[in-house]
Amino acid sequence: MTPEELFRAVAAYVAEHQGKSGQQNFFRAIHRQALKGMGLVNDADIQASGEAGVLRYIQGELNRRGVADAEAVIFDVGANVGV
Repeated sequence: MTPEELFRAVAAYVAEHQGKSGQQNFFRAIHRQALKGMGLVNDADIQASGEAGVLRYIQGELNRRGVADAEAVIFDVGANVGV
């Protein structure tokens, strides 16, 4: 199935079932998958989000500069406004 065919099928389903309370869980699940597809919801996996790679890079840079791991403090404050 091509992306266009999938989109048409989903659009037809939405048109038939929009606003029906019994479909809310389905639409939430589709919404979450769409966000994941755009790379916006990788919170459960630091490998997928790229955070592990960033930490390896920072550790390498600190080691290269002679900073011991015990001296480094990294705050991941996040920039998420939530969805």
